[in-house]
Amino acid sequence: MRHPKSDGCQLGFFGVLQTWARDLAYHPHLHFIVAGGGLSPDGMRWLPVRGKFLVPVKALSKIFRAKFRDALKKKPELFSQVPSETWKKDWVVDCRPHGSGERALKYLAPYIFRVAISNRRLLRLENGNVTFQYRDGETKRFRTKTVAAEEFTP
Repeated sequence: MRHPKSDGCQLGFFGVLQTWARDLAYHPHLHFIVAGGGLSPDGMRWLPVRGKFLVPVKALSKIFRAKFRDALKKKPELFSQVPSETWKKDWVVDCRPHGSGERALKYLAPYIFRVAISNRRLLRLENGNVTFQYRDGETKRFRTKTVAAEEFTP
């Protein structure tokens, strides 16, 4: 990825697709880690990105949604499966610096190496329903949710 604040270096990045929210609702979203710099074109020096931020997030949110939609339109069989209201909603790009990136990697690592729910979060299975625990992202408190077993295991 080339960036005007990068003095000609090519920034590195990687991403992970996550398709669920904490309460296991369908919530496809991407997590990316972008390096705060890169190697100089000659490969001999590290060049940090200049400025306090990498990109303006409101503009990036709109651009990402448009580019994603354009790419998906090239696959009509996939595009037709996306609810039309998806394209009317504002998309959110949350872009924050994380120092050396260690905190960001620690946050992202579990999503790469685990499934949507661990056994310890399963509370009960009774009368054809599954009850599990999740942490509310806004309040940070634990809540429970009960769903039909058929919904729990697609």
